[in-house]
Amino acid sequence: MPAAVYQEEDRDTYFNISNAESDLDISSYKVQNMELQCVYGIAATQNSILKKHFPSAKVLHHSGTLLNALQQESLLTQETTVIVNIHDHFFDVIVSKNKSVFLFNTYKFKTKEDYLYFLLNTYEQLKLDTTQTSITILGRVEKNSPLIEATNKYIGEIKFGKRISKFKYGYQLSELQDHFFFNLFSQYLCV
Repeated sequence: MPAAVYQEEDRDTYFNISNAESDLDISSYKVQNMELQCVYGIAATQNSILKKHFPSAKVLHHSGTLLNALQQESLLTQETTVIVNIHDHFFDVIVSKNKSVFLFNTYKFKTKEDYLYFLLNTYEQLKLDTTQTSITILGRVEKNSPLIEATNKYIGEIKFGKRISKFKYGYQLSELQDHFFFNLFSQYLCV
């Protein structure tokens, strides 16, 4: 959420607006080099274990590390851009404009139809032209998967992200597609 409107005393309220899960410890932090505040929940039992065994560890939400990496890799461009980071049962949609994050949202999905609904609804609500506004795909999704084939039917230009350029990668990773595990590799940029 925009850091300018964030109030620490309202943190739990912000989180509960879009999350119905209980038994979570709610936390927040300012996203590095951005005017954004990340508000997230972590399972209370996991948080307790982390604090017990790693008391000085810094816990970051995947969205904060993703945004930081997108900025460092210059993927937040001047023109309007849509970036989708796909996980097994949820995906993140980031819309950037003028090198800033205009929208960041996470959607749960079970079917490719669920995925398409949320993706195309984002385009529609923001009045983005599916033939003019390209999409960059990140995450562990094969280029010929049903999700990508479905995306290709509705979005004019699909790009696949590249690995973070600041790192050297072992030959073992050459078998993986470049857009796989972008978020995993990006965590190192935040420490």
